[in-house]
Amino acid sequence: MKEILLPFDFSRHSQRALELALAGCPFGTEVSLTVVHILDAALYDRILPGRPLPPVSAVDGFLRAEVAKASAQAPAKMAKVTVRVITGKVVPELASLLRSAAYDGAVIGGQGHGGAAEALLGTTARRLVRQTTVPVYVVKRANATTLPKKVLCAVALDETAGAALLAGRDLVRKLDVALETLTVIQTDGWPYAAHFPSDYTGQLAREWKDEALKACAKAEKRLRELETEILGELASKAQHADCGAVASLIVRHGERYDTILLAAQREARPALLTFGTTIEGVLERATTDVMIAR
Repeated sequence: MKEILLPFDFSRHSQRALELALAGCPFGTEVSLTVVHILDAALYDRILPGRPLPPVSAVDGFLRAEVAKASAQAPAKMAKVTVRVITGKVVPELASLLRSAAYDGAVIGGQGHGGAAEALLGTTARRLVRQTTVPVYVVKRANATTLPKKVLCAVALDETAGAALLAGRDLVRKLDVALETLTVIQTDGWPYAAHFPSDYTGQLAREWKDEALKACAKAEKRLRELETEILGELASKAQHADCGAVASLIVRHGERYDTILLAAQREARPALLTFGTTIEGVLERATTDVMIAR
């Protein structure tokens, strides 16, 4: 049985993460879910300055009440749910748990109580994705009320393509989502030529544009081939290729979807080499949920 970790800080984003996980998104319900709160004295002091740190027993009780409430409203019954309260620093504790080989995936709220400066589930999501080797689902749509129905699978045409497409296949099977795919490539002169009037750059702009169009057509063809090879009859109905700044275009295309799916290298690297730093760029800017597959 897969072990899934869900950090919880009592924010709406983490509540939504709990709702999704209990409903089987994205790992299904035949898993063991651990809901953990990190009792970080420095973080509590920033959020509630001057207040004493609550005792572990009190936080444990609040956490169990939240889990019980969400479980009662869940459409399906989770195989196993465990609640833990740990005292320590948020990122090191969570990173240690995810690197311990005890967990096969994580569902994380994309923002905590402190908004853009929040250290628990805001920047923490990006930092954890950088440090872990397991799939991570980051919840950005705190006020959504339904399971994802439309997923954009952003595929890099490299060794990570299989992981992205296989994760997309799993979402289709588990959640019956509509899956569409996108690959973004960057040519030397694009997207600059798209924004310059042709009479400004003349022949050079036309050459850049032709180069970009040919590259997009080639990438789209390769994407269709990969889908046929990996997904078979579950291949998506729409494949797209675009040229430009990778993270920005993924986020822009992803605005029409419930979840953006990307794949990272199996081994975590400091620079997060898959889309380069694209994954962190997407996590920072996206307003829709983001799943990082491995």
